[in-house]
Amino acid sequence: MDKKYLNSFYIFYTMSSLALSEEEGGIKKEELIASIDKLYLEYSDNNDVIKKLKYYLDNQLPNLLNKFIDREKEKKYIEKEVTEFTNNFLNTGGYEYYYIKKTDLYIKYNGKHFSIIDMDDLIYSILTGLNTNKNLRKKKHQIKNNIIKIIRENDLIKSIPNSYTIQFILDYLTPIFIKDRNTTKYFLTILGDCILKKKTNNLYYVLPSCNEFIKYLKEHFISYFKNTVSIDEIFTYRYNSEEHNNHRLVDFNKNKQIDNNWDIFLRNHVLDIYTISVHYSLRFKSAEGFLNKHLHNSNSKNKILFFKNNSKEEILEKFIKKYVTNMKNINITKMELYYLWLYYLNENRMPNIFINETFNIKFCKLNEIKYDSEKEYYTGFSSNYLCRIKIFRMFWDETMEITEEENNESIETSELFNLFNDWLIEKKSNCTMCLDQLTMISVYKHFYNIKIKNNKIIENVYCSLWNKKESINEILDELREQYKLLNETKITYTKLYKDYCENLMINNKNRVVSKQYFYEYIGKVIPQQYIKENYILKEYWN
Repeated sequence: MDKKYLNSFYIFYTMSSLALSEEEGGIKKEELIASIDKLYLEYSDNNDVIKKLKYYLDNQLPNLLNKFIDREKEKKYIEKEVTEFTNNFLNTGGYEYYYIKKTDLYIKYNGKHFSIIDMDDLIYSILTGLNTNKNLRKKKHQIKNNIIKIIRENDLIKSIPNSYTIQFILDYLTPIFIKDRNTTKYFLTILGDCILKKKTNNLYYVLPSCNEFIKYLKEHFISYFKNTVSIDEIFTYRYNSEEHNNHRLVDFNKNKQIDNNWDIFLRNHVLDIYTISVHYSLRFKSAEGFLNKHLHNSNSKNKILFFKNNSKEEILEKFIKKYVTNMKNINITKMELYYLWLYYLNENRMPNIFINETFNIKFCKLNEIKYDSEKEYYTGFSSNYLCRIKIFRMFWDETMEITEEENNESIETSELFNLFNDWLIEKKSNCTMCLDQLTMISVYKHFYNIKIKNNKIIENVYCSLWNKKESINEILDELREQYKLLNETKITYTKLYKDYCENLMINNKNRVVSKQYFYEYIGKVIPQQYIKENYILKEYWN
C-alpha cells in the first residue's frame, strides 16, 4: 500500500514540475505546497508513508528533476544544432537549392549559374555533412527528410539571381544576338511576363530569322517546365494591320542564324534565362512597365515603339524621304521600287506592312506619281540605292545562264560575289556604293526565279566567267601525268583536292571550287570501277 501511494505522489509531483516549466506563467509555489499538504494530510496517520514522502522529496526527486533538466538542455542543444545545420546547408554553404514541381527536378545555384542536381547527389551531400557531426548522426534521416521537404517548398520561381548571373546572360546575348542591353532586358522581361502569365495586348515582333532561337528556347523550357511556358505564342514574325499600335519591335540582329553553339548555350543556361526573366518581370512589374519607367535610352525606346509612334503612311513617308529622289524623265520599275521598300524594312528589321499591290497604290497616292500599269514602271524619280542593284543585274544578265537540272551546275554565293567583283574591276565601274554579299543575295532572290540551297548554293545556274567543270578537267589532265610516275596504288579524294589546289596556285589561277563541289564532280566523271571507298585506283590514271 505504501508503494502505491508513493508512486502516486511521485507521478503527481513530477508532472507538476513539468507543468511548471511548460505552462505559461508556471505553477505558483503555494500550489505545490498545497499539493504536498494534501498528501501529508491524507497519510498523516501512517508514519512510514510520511517518512518515505520526506525521503523522496529530499533525495530521489531532486536527482530525477536534475536528469530531466539535463535532458531538456540536451534536447534544446540538439534542436539548435539541427536548425544551424539546416540553415547552413540551405543558406550559407555556398549553394541555394530550389525545386521544379512539374518535372520533379531539384536545382542547385552556386551564385553564378543554376543547374540540375540529382536527388541522390543532394541526399549524399546532406548526409556527408551530418556524418561529420556526432550529435546529429542519430537524427540524420529525419534531418535529411526535413531539408528535402523545405527544398521542395522552395519553387525556382522564388529565386533571385546574383549580379554575376544577370551580367553573364546580358553580355552573351548582347550585341551578338540583340543589338543593345536595354533591348535585351526588355526581351527578358517579356519572357518573364509570359512565365508569370501576365496578360498583354501587345504583339512582340522579332525577325523571322529568330524563329529557330525562339523554338530552341521553347524546347528547353518544355524540358524543365513542360508546357507551362508558351513563349512562341507571345512573339510574332508577321505584321497584323488590325493591331498596328500594339506592335512592339524587339530589335534582334539580322542573319544570326541558330547553330549548335546556340543550342548548347541555351541548354546550359536556360535556367539562368528563366530566373532572370522572372526577376525582371517582378522588378519592373511588366515589359510595358520597363518600357515606360525604366528605359531611358531614347533610341532603344523609339525603336521598340516605332509602330505605336508612326502610322503606316508615316512609315512610308520615312522610306520615301530616305530612298527616293525626284528626277525628271527617269523611270524606275515596279519591281525595283518594291525591292527598295523590302530593303528598307530589312535594314530597319521591321515586318512588311504592305503587300505588293497595296504598296503600289499607297505610294502613288502619297506622291501623286505617274505609274504605267502596262509597262509597270514609275516616271519622275529614282534612287541612289539602285546604282549597285542595276549594276549587279547587268552583271547577272551578261554572265549568268539558267541551266537544266540534269546538268548539275551550281555556284556558291561566295564564288558569285568574287566573280561579280572581278567583273566590276574589268568593267572599271564607277559605282560608289559597294554591294555586300548579303545585299547581293537579296537582289538575286528578289529579281530572279532561282533555287537556293541552305542560303548558300545557287542551283541550276552557270557563269560564263568561270567554267568550273572545265577548270577541274584541265587540272585532272595535268595530275594524270604526275600520278603515272607515282608508285602509290591509289589516290585519296583529299590528296587529289590538295593537288588540285596546288596546281592552280602554280598556274596563278585563283578560282578554286569548294571541296564539296570537287568531290561531287569527281564522283560523277570518274567511272565507279576506279573508285573504292573514296580512293581512286591507280588503273584510272594509267
